[in-house]
Amino acid sequence: MEKVLLRHARALVPPLGSARAGYKGQAGKIGVLGGCAEYTGAPYFAAASALRAGADLSHVFTTHQAAQVIKTYSPELIVHPYLFESATVIDDNDRASTSGRRELADRAVERVSEWLPKLSCLVVGPGLGRDPLVLLQAELVMAKALEMRVPLVVDADGLWIWSNSDTFDAEPFKPKSQAVVLTPNAVELRRLERRYGENLSASLGGEVVVVEKGAMDRVCAGDGPPVVVSEGGSPRRCGGQGDVLAGCIGTFLSWAAAGAAGSSGEGEDSEAAEISRDAKVASAFAGSLLTREASRAAFEERGRSMVCGDVVEEVGPAFSSLFEA
Repeated sequence: MEKVLLRHARALVPPLGSARAGYKGQAGKIGVLGGCAEYTGAPYFAAASALRAGADLSHVFTTHQAAQVIKTYSPELIVHPYLFESATVIDDNDRASTSGRRELADRAVERVSEWLPKLSCLVVGPGLGRDPLVLLQAELVMAKALEMRVPLVVDADGLWIWSNSDTFDAEPFKPKSQAVVLTPNAVELRRLERRYGENLSASLGGEVVVVEKGAMDRVCAGDGPPVVVSEGGSPRRCGGQGDVLAGCIGTFLSWAAAGAAGSSGEGEDSEAAEISRDAKVASAFAGSLLTREASRAAFEERGRSMVCGDVVEEVGPAFSSLFEA
């Protein structure tokens, strides 16, 4: 199965200079919704990893407080300071006002939504934090992305939203689940299973792919047996490796969407074509394998001093060895 998925993943990669990669953005325009005043590294790691995996452009949609910091990390990222944080826009007298929060959230969602049709995939969750206003904005953006059928990768605090919101209950959500990958760790998986039931992918209608992160990653789709990804990896569990995974999956998922649109004869501006379950599983498998190989190489080079930035730097060489050798 792993060899079949590796062949499928390699087939998703657009050849350099091909019609699918003939102009800037055609090889993937990844959006990352995340970050806040406390957590600015996570959205950077996800967006930078998407670029290192081969996407053309990475957009970061974040809070006003995080945007300037993230911009200093890399000139390669397009940073949009659209989201609001409670502590800076709502005074103590208005802190309990749900109408005030909703008005601000709607304003932010409107600005982000203008970009959604231009994205080939949206990654939600890295560094969001637990500010209720930020989470509300992220929830509304995810709902909008699902409505517009934008491929979606949900990680970290994005999964917290799924665990606590009625928006993504199985039945109303099922018809819109053509291109969604969830990436929970063990704690996040237990939280999601308490809400939706065991075998999370099947509970969410069978089309949502779940990557269970751990010493070995498990890629689950519907009632089928999980695909275990055990190659690579690192004994050093530095923060940020999950963000790298989300960005790498986002790039492959965007290529799967481009392939689905191409095979159906639909143009870039038409309604998104349905991505097959096999393509989604191959995208999740490829992102996991790529992240684990980059982590292995970074640890081999740095040992105990390895940090997430070292993993990001190894994504490119790992991609070449796995998918272009």
